[in-house]
Amino acid sequence: MSIRRVIALIRKDLLLEWRQRYALNGLLLYVSGATLIIYIGIEQSGSELLPALWNVLWWIVALFTATNAMAKSFMQEEEEQQLYYYTIATAHEILLAKVVYNTLLMLILGTVGFGLYYWFLPLPIPQASFLLCLLLGFVSFACSLTMIAAIASKAGNNSVLMAVLSFPVLIPQLLMLTRAASLSLMSAAWELIQKELIMLSLINIIVLGVAFVLFPLLWRS
Repeated sequence: MSIRRVIALIRKDLLLEWRQRYALNGLLLYVSGATLIIYIGIEQSGSELLPALWNVLWWIVALFTATNAMAKSFMQEEEEQQLYYYTIATAHEILLAKVVYNTLLMLILGTVGFGLYYWFLPLPIPQASFLLCLLLGFVSFACSLTMIAAIASKAGNNSVLMAVLSFPVLIPQLLMLTRAASLSLMSAAWELIQKELIMLSLINIIVLGVAFVLFPLLWRS
C-alpha cells in the first residue's frame, strides 16, 4: 500500500467536491433546514425541550446528513473511472482514501450542523465527553456508510440497497451513541460512558475489517 497514492486519491476527491460545491451546499442547506424545522416545532408547541429528546433529535439529523453525504461515495463515479482507478491503485488504497475523505467530510458537516443545532436549540452540556461522543459518532457513520456505499454501487438499485443495508449496521451504533450522549448530558460517571464508547469503537473496527476483506472482491467484479 502506497501512502502517496492514498493521499493523491483523497486530494482528487477534495478537488471534485470543491468544483461541485452544489452537493456540499445542498447538504448544509439540509442540516440548517432540518434544524430550523425542529426549532419552529418546539417553539410552536410551547413545551420545554428535554435533554433526552434534544439528544435524539440531533442524532436523527446527523444520521440523515451522513446518509445523504456518503451515498455518493462510489455512485458518482462512472464505470470508466473505476476501471482507470483499478489500473493505478489497489482496492485497499481506494477504500482507505474513501474512508479518510468521508471522515473529513462528515467532520465538517457534523461540526457545522451541530453548531447550527446548538445555536437554535441551546442546552447546557455538563461534560466534555459529549464532544467525544460527537467525534466518534461522525467517524462511525463515515466508516459504516463508506462500506455500504461500496457494496451498493455494484448493484443496480443503489439507493434502495443502501437504505436496506444501512439499517442493521447503523441501528446498534445509534443506540450506543444516543445512550452514551444521554449519559453525558445527565452527568453520569465516566465509566458508564466509556463502556458505550469502547463498544462503539469495537464495532467500527469490525466494520472496517470486514470492508477491507470484502472490498477487493467487490472491486474485481
